[in-house]
Amino acid sequence: MSAARRPAGRASGPCRRALPLRWGWPSALALALGACHTAAARVAPGTGQAGESAAAAAPAAAEGAGPLATPARASCDGAGPLASPEPPLALAELCSGERARSVVRLPTTRQFEGLHAACDPDRVPGASHGAFTAPEPAPAGSGLAALRVLNTVAVDDVGMIHFGASYLVAERSGGVCLVDIVHEWAARPSYVETGLSARWEETATGQRVRLASERVMHEPLDDTEFAAGVSDVRSEDCVLVVYHVSEGSLSRVEQAASPGACSPE
Repeated sequence: MSAARRPAGRASGPCRRALPLRWGWPSALALALGACHTAAARVAPGTGQAGESAAAAAPAAAEGAGPLATPARASCDGAGPLASPEPPLALAELCSGERARSVVRLPTTRQFEGLHAACDPDRVPGASHGAFTAPEPAPAGSGLAALRVLNTVAVDDVGMIHFGASYLVAERSGGVCLVDIVHEWAARPSYVETGLSARWEETATGQRVRLASERVMHEPLDDTEFAAGVSDVRSEDCVLVVYHVSEGSLSRVEQAASPGACSPE
């Protein structure tokens, strides 16, 4: 295929057969994400749009969380640094309909004008949990069932993805709350891989959890780059966060971000 017929190239690896990508606004910042299939788990092929299809990306229930005795929370205010006034939602409900628009707050800068929030329509590679990473179980006494990372996107009215960010989701018996932003909003030229690991410690006043989350941003390649074996990894970054956890509420103690993959502890 000639360059004239290749408006945006294609990603390598499991996404090299994705639909052609189109330029989004602003074009200098990002390429809109097409329907990018991962090898382990896939969304319905075809549109590359984030909207109602994101509902299918949400898990039907929190797998492996087990029964909880934590009292239900009336709102997510006080659940974490985000202090959202929204009530807790069922995990599957978070990505259904208009819920993501009301729960996820986009930046107010000019670049985000005309965009709205949605759950990432691409499934997390290697898992079957839709836009969420697999759950990191929380210990008894923490007031939580599990923690996850949710990948979100900023899309325009025709469903083209321009930016992406990742949020920490806390699961309780009464539902889930977005409690903090883990990976800040950044241009999305192609699909993203996100992971989460947690290490819990007992303290005199509750629990402390150390989280490590790695985000790998991919970009499309043209045929020449793909044939030459060029990597489609655009960037990697690692975020390390420590929270104090008491009765299901998380307070951020420290946070650090660095380029590159997270180092195993």
